[in-house]
Amino acid sequence: MKNILSYLLLILLFACNAKKDRPTGQERQLQEQLIGDWVPVESKSSSLSNGVYFSEDYIPKGYTFYANGETENKQGYYKVAPAEGDTPNGRLKIHYLGSRTKFNISGDSLKIYNPADSTWENLAINYLRNDTLSIKGKEGIYFYRRAYYNLDTIPTFDAIILSTLGCYGRCPVTNTMVTPEGKMSFIGEYFTTKEGIYLGSISTKLYSELQDNYRRAAVNSIPAKFESDEHHMETILVTFVKDGKIYKTIRDYGNSGPKELVWAHIPLRFLHQQIDLEEVNAWDQATPLAYNLLGFMKAGKVLTLEPSESFLLWNYLRTGYKTDKAPRKRFEMKCWRNYHVTTYAYEASDSLQSRKQHELQSVTTDGQLYTFTFEGEKPLTIDIGFNFFDVNFEESDMVAEAEECWQNVPH
Repeated sequence: MKNILSYLLLILLFACNAKKDRPTGQERQLQEQLIGDWVPVESKSSSLSNGVYFSEDYIPKGYTFYANGETENKQGYYKVAPAEGDTPNGRLKIHYLGSRTKFNISGDSLKIYNPADSTWENLAINYLRNDTLSIKGKEGIYFYRRAYYNLDTIPTFDAIILSTLGCYGRCPVTNTMVTPEGKMSFIGEYFTTKEGIYLGSISTKLYSELQDNYRRAAVNSIPAKFESDEHHMETILVTFVKDGKIYKTIRDYGNSGPKELVWAHIPLRFLHQQIDLEEVNAWDQATPLAYNLLGFMKAGKVLTLEPSESFLLWNYLRTGYKTDKAPRKRFEMKCWRNYHVTTYAYEASDSLQSRKQHELQSVTTDGQLYTFTFEGEKPLTIDIGFNFFDVNFEESDMVAEAEECWQNVPH
């Protein structure tokens, strides 16, 4: 009899625990009401940087809740550490942990798991009704509205190119390009976990996700330039290519653009940490083009490309082919950024394949053929397959040299 009572008691305890683990009707209702996209009702303009270093605290908060118990925290999760061999005040490197995590409802509280410190953030749900959400955390009460996105009217793109220009302090300086075919190229310059030139591939699904992030920002209709009165903030540029030409370039200084634009930059700028990339040993085999920005010069006038547009042209040159044809000397290339044109993608001369550095004297082009002249070396001409200048610009877009170069110098 004693054993039977013990057995019944054990069954009762298991039943109570199972019942306790099951969500209540109210908890299920709250979770169902949360499903969808939520953006902050008000969020002051801030920057991905505070002018000295990168911090997620300067990214507006937003969430997407899914029926499977996962949520996407638009801020993302990060770990920050000094670069190897550096002091804590040296070159900080940002490790992006992604934006997806898990959530649950406990009573009238929203709990979100933080993978950065393995803790659960506890947010009291003050109000949740239809398209309005109010939650209370350690730093106060936050108000959100449900967002609805109609992507049917937003175009898709042939390529997306992102350049982060850094800030006054230790913000990552990177350049990333992705295409629907899954091609990715990356240059890491400063304060990044990868420095140098890298190539890789991504899935069609991942490209679509990155692209849709920008489509939610309605990049086809928002202004091309966003500014802030703050000083020493980060500048981010993104260029979209459609039907073989530049569709639009958006410059965002101080995180002044729409929240969806700010959020869209994050997974693309840290994509190099999320996939396998192959480092291209091109620095020793490359043609140095040691200028700050890239521009087409003619008769004292210049058309200066934005850094993301420069990186696009750099990629066209990287994948171009060597030719014996000589271009009509229509433009000189000036104001080059610190990129290198690699020679591994086409048949180069033996001297250029050596690890010696060669001094570049000039670059001339008609927009399609680009001839690089070196001291004591045979000129090298690269054909990119189409006229980059004529497809994207007009000569009437060119302005006086000093004016244009100063206008496009990063803040």
